[in-house]
Order: sequence, then structure tokens, then C-alpha cells
Amino acid sequence: MGVLQTGQHFKPIVAGKNALDFSGCIISDLLSYVMQKGNPGQIWVTHHGHPNIAAVALLKEFAAVIIAGGGAPDQETILRARENGLVLLATDLEAYDIAFVIKQLEQ
Repeated sequence: MGVLQTGQHFKPIVAGKNALDFSGCIISDLLSYVMQKGNPGQIWVTHHGHPNIAAVALLKEFAAVIIAGGGAPDQETILRARENGLVLLATDLEAYDIAFVIKQLEQ
């Protein structure tokens, strides 16, 4: 279990609170893989910004979605996240670097 703070590395696009409890992460751009292997409470790191990420994140009950590599979500994705209380973050960090930050926060 870890606590992620928004701010320095992670820009809130749709945020609930400044500190986010989570349990591990999954890093993938393959929606089918994420649907099969993802667990509730995880943070999902992806490069996608299309609305399907909101649907999958809500289905899997993820703690948050982080869009990596300087990507940005579509407006429809932001709307779906807001409507459903999904925490959506973005960062210029690459997935490897995000994984490192998340691992440090879990310790």
C-alpha cells in the first residue's frame, strides 16, 4: 500500500484529493491485458488518452490512471472521468520512471 501525492511529478487532470491510496500498479497500453491482469486499487500507467481508458479503469476499480510520456487525455476521457469520480493524472515522465516513483512510495 502506498500514497501518491499529486504535484511535483503528476499533474491532476481530474483529481479527487491531493493524496491517493493505492496498491501497486500495472503498466500497459494493451486494454485487453489490463482487463485481464489489473487489480482493484492499482494505478494504471498508459500512454493512451482515449475514452476507453476511463471505461477499463472504472471496470477494474483502479485507484487512478496516469498518462505517461507527456500525453494528454481526450476531452471525452476527461468528461467520463469527472462523471465517474476517476482520478486521472498526466506526466512528462516515461513509464519506467513512473514505476520507479510508485515503487518508492510503496516502501
